[in-house]
Amino acid sequence: MKKVFSMSGFGLFLTSILPYIADATPIGGEVFEFYLDIGLFLPLVLSITGGVLSLFGLKGQTKWVLVILNIGSCAIWAFTLFVAMYGF
Repeated sequence: MKKVFSMSGFGLFLTSILPYIADATPIGGEVFEFYLDIGLFLPLVLSITGGVLSLFGLKGQTKWVLVILNIGSCAIWAFTLFVAMYGF
């Protein structure tokens, strides 16, 4: 069961940073708009959920790497949402 939590945490991390990864490709804007059409806070919710699932995952270095990656993703999206809502 712990392996499922770790894999889910990693999958949610990848899903939450997908718009930033896709931005380097020609379809990047469409992926970003798709996320925003679903909900403004979707990537933030995905990274928080991924962090919580990672806490219940495998023990050791894998657990903390996943938690730190999800916290980093959450911080990036929090900053992006702050800029989007309040400007520079």
